[in-house]
Amino acid sequence: MPADRFLTPLRRDAVLVLAVIGLLAAPLWVPTLHLSDPNVRYERAEVVTNGTEIKYATETDVPSGTPISDEIACSGAWETRPCAFERLLLENQTVPTRVQSASPGKTEPLPTDRYRYQYVHIDDTIYKPTYVANESARRGGMYRVELSLKRMAPEEVLRSVSRPVSSDDVPSAVAEVVRSGDTRTSHAIAVPETPIRIEEDGETAYYRVYEAERSDPWPRVGTLISMLTFLALLPGIWLLWRLSRRIDVTYVGGRRR
Repeated sequence: MPADRFLTPLRRDAVLVLAVIGLLAAPLWVPTLHLSDPNVRYERAEVVTNGTEIKYATETDVPSGTPISDEIACSGAWETRPCAFERLLLENQTVPTRVQSASPGKTEPLPTDRYRYQYVHIDDTIYKPTYVANESARRGGMYRVELSLKRMAPEEVLRSVSRPVSSDDVPSAVAEVVRSGDTRTSHAIAVPETPIRIEEDGETAYYRVYEAERSDPWPRVGTLISMLTFLALLPGIWLLWRLSRRIDVTYVGGRRR
C-alpha cells in the first residue's frame, strides 16, 4: 500500500495528536527515566559456622563492621554498652534484677527486653540471653529474676535468625543477589540486616547481602532534567498550534426566525 494512501490526512492528524499529548506530558514521563537516581550495586557474602561461632567465610568480602545479623549482638559494629554488659554477665555468670517471679526456674524475657537482640557473640561463641527466677533468692513467696547466658549451637542460631530467599519480606533485588552474586539498582532497597538462606544442590547456604558501591548521579542532572522537559514542551506547544489552525468549526444548526 502506498504511503500516501496509508497516511491519510485524518490518520496523520491522529498521529500528530498523539505526539502532542506525549510531548506535553513530558513532566510526567521524564522522571520515569530515573536520571536523578543513584546507581547502587549490591553483593553477597557467605555466612558459615565453625563449631562454636557464626562468621563470614571471608571477612574481607564485607565492609568493616558489617554485622552478621541485627539479632546477634556484637556480631559487627554494635554499640559498646551491650557488648561490655554481656561479657561482664558471662564472667559473673548471673546478674540480679529487681524483677520477681511467682515460680522458680526459667522465665520469659522482661517486657522491655522482648524485642531486643536474641543472641550475643562473645569470645567466638554464641549465647542466648536468658532469665531465671533464682529458687534460693525467695522473699515473700516471690523469686528474684536473674540474667544469665546460655551457650547455643551456631547452626541452630544461624537458621533461627536467617530468612528464606522466598520470604515475602525479602525484596526481589535481594533475592537476585543471593542467587546470582550481585545486582545493580537505580535506587536503594531495604536489605534485611540478617543472613538470607537458600537451598543449593540439596544443601543450605547462607548469605549476607550488603551495599557494595553507590554512584551518585551527575551533579548537574537536575538542570539536564529541566532542559529535557522544556525541550519536549516546546515542539509539543508548536504542534498543538499547528493543529489548531487546521481545525474549522462550522455551525449546522437551523436558521433563527
